[in-house]
Amino acid sequence: MCCFRFKLWWMTQRMGTCGRDIPLETQFMLIESKDSEGEDENSPIIYTVLLPLLEGPFRSVLQGNEKSEIEICFES
Repeated sequence: MCCFRFKLWWMTQRMGTCGRDIPLETQFMLIESKDSEGEDENSPIIYTVLLPLLEGPFRSVLQGNEKSEIEICFES
C-alpha cells in the first residue's frame, strides 16, 4: 500500500504487488513480505515502512519503474 500525491494538496492510496504499481509522487509506502527462509505458510509476515525524508531545501519521493524497481527521486 502506498500514499501518493495526485494533486498539489491531495493524496490518495493505491495497492499493488510489484514496483510497476508504485505511482509517481509516492510519499509513504507500507510493504508486506514473508521471511525468505522457506515457503511454508507458517513463515512470519514482515511489514516495512518506506518514508523518504531529507533535510533542508530538498524533498524526495518514491516511484516505480518498468523493471519493477523502487526509485528514490530527490529535488531541490
